[in-house]
Amino acid sequence: MGRASLWKFPWLDGWHIFGTIHVDAVVFGPAKAGDKLAYSFVCAGCRFWPMPEVWRLEVKALWLLRRAEPGRWCSAGGEPGDAGARSMEDLDDFREYFRKWRR
Repeated sequence: MGRASLWKFPWLDGWHIFGTIHVDAVVFGPAKAGDKLAYSFVCAGCRFWPMPEVWRLEVKALWLLRRAEPGRWCSAGGEPGDAGARSMEDLDDFREYFRKWRR
């Protein structure tokens, strides 16, 4: 979980969103609290206008990410338009899921 600092630009294949996720804590995965993860996301499902409201992602959130390439992370969500951010209200559900999954 952490807070993102993001910027965006339009391109032929959709909106490109880049930035840094400042990690506060980790529920599952190799990242550690205090890490700064380089983040990238191509929102092919976003409308060209109005621009995507990336400020909605710049709050403390649970981030479901996968390694895209060395040094860069992207959304682990499987749907177009899924940036990977989840509400902090879902934290207990994710902790329970990963606790059971590790068994």
